[in-house]
Amino acid sequence: MRKTVRQRGRRGLPVVVPVESVVNPLVGGNRDTMPALEHLQPAPKSKVMVYLPYYKTNNQRSALPLAIGLYETGNLEGERQIEGGKNIPFVATWSVSSLPADPTRCRLQFDGNADLSYETTMANYEFINHLIELLIFYKKNRCIDFSKGFYHKLLDVDE
Repeated sequence: MRKTVRQRGRRGLPVVVPVESVVNPLVGGNRDTMPALEHLQPAPKSKVMVYLPYYKTNNQRSALPLAIGLYETGNLEGERQIEGGKNIPFVATWSVSSLPADPTRCRLQFDGNADLSYETTMANYEFINHLIELLIFYKKNRCIDFSKGFYHKLLDVDE
């Protein structure tokens, strides 16, 4: 039998949800987006094969179908982890294209504040690599956040 929990839905009405989709506030993450990552659909093999030559490690290759599936959604909500501070929520949006070398324009807006918006452009295969890192980080830490390398690129900081 599947365990469920009663909680309030988006409109304030009581709903019953699987225990797996409930976020532990001590772990971090966003209650509305975490189940979306849990139920992400992998890309079909035909799309994965186009990107496969760009990724060498087993971790990258095993996460690639889900990363492409996430890429094709064109958006993501998460939280930037702040050491010793409160996490900052963000919304990421990006352009979607079908070829690995095509440019992807990615925009992040932090804390719902237009003044805290940043944008960068990179090749699809490079951006999907950042999504792979995000998925691996999420699997380990249960928090949706990009890597330091992605933020360096976003903020145009030399590594």
